[in-house]
Formats: sequence, C-alpha cells, structure tokens
Amino acid sequence: MEAALLYFVVESLSPLHNIHIGLSLIVFVALSASLVSALPITPSGLGAVEFAIVGVFVLVGVDAGVAAGDCFT
Repeated sequence: MEAALLYFVVESLSPLHNIHIGLSLIVFVALSASLVSALPITPSGLGAVEFAIVGVFVLVGVDAGVAAGDCFT
C-alpha cells in the first residue's frame, strides 16, 4: 500500500521536475522506509522514515530538493 501511494505521488510530480523513477526503485524506497519505521529510533519513526525516503532517492541520483518535495507532499 505504501509503495502504491509513493508511486502515485512520484508519477504526479514527474512532469514538473522531469524525473523518471522506475517502479522497482519506488518499491525499494517504500520497503526501506518500512524497515526504518520498524526500528525504535524515534516515536512511530517520526522523521526517520522521511529521512530514509529522501536519502535513498538522493543515493540513486535524484536531486535532494525534488526528493524532499516528493517525500513531504
């Protein structure tokens, strides 16, 4: 469910930022975020999940501003 939500957010913002992210990467990002939320770093993973999503997008070459915009939309 989380991957589908992230997919639709990325697809809706793709024409604005001229980025193309594959479905497999989106699923990987969603699973990474779920893994981080399972770790008791912060209450309910607050902040850590968003940091993980932006971090993985940046690692694969997406601009940090665009990744943060996709994450917090």
